[in-house]
Amino acid sequence: MLVGAVGGVAGTVLWLAVVLVAPPIPASPGLALALAAVAAAGAVLAGLDRAEIDAAGLLAGVIAIAGTLLSIFVAVLVLAHWGPDSLIPDVTPQALPGQHVSESRIEIVDPYVLVLALGVLAALAGGLLVPAARGARRVTGAAVSRRPSR
Repeated sequence: MLVGAVGGVAGTVLWLAVVLVAPPIPASPGLALALAAVAAAGAVLAGLDRAEIDAAGLLAGVIAIAGTLLSIFVAVLVLAHWGPDSLIPDVTPQALPGQHVSESRIEIVDPYVLVLALGVLAALAGGLLVPAARGARRVTGAAVSRRPSR
């Protein structure tokens, strides 16, 4: 689970770095989804055990996806409400003059609801994988510690 959490933090930090270095916030969540996929792939690869993907490796990937997506959604909310105007893209060209930034602060969150929904689904999938990952470790540990019968 630690590998997945590190992957989620890394994906979020990369997204924030891109937004802060090359503002504004992307108008679509494509970058967030791509970074979540990269974070998940990295977590699965880091969590590989004996060069095969098991429930623990998949759990690491799912935690990385959920952590990245949910953290990015929270970051978008925070930046949209309290971030500088330079981070807010003009997603409301139909707004009245002088209200583009204030209207865009409200509207920039809408595309990222998909990110929130996918993050919640990944978290639910992770909750389903936890018993499988624990069971796999118990069976492996039991097989190693089993004494030969006489």
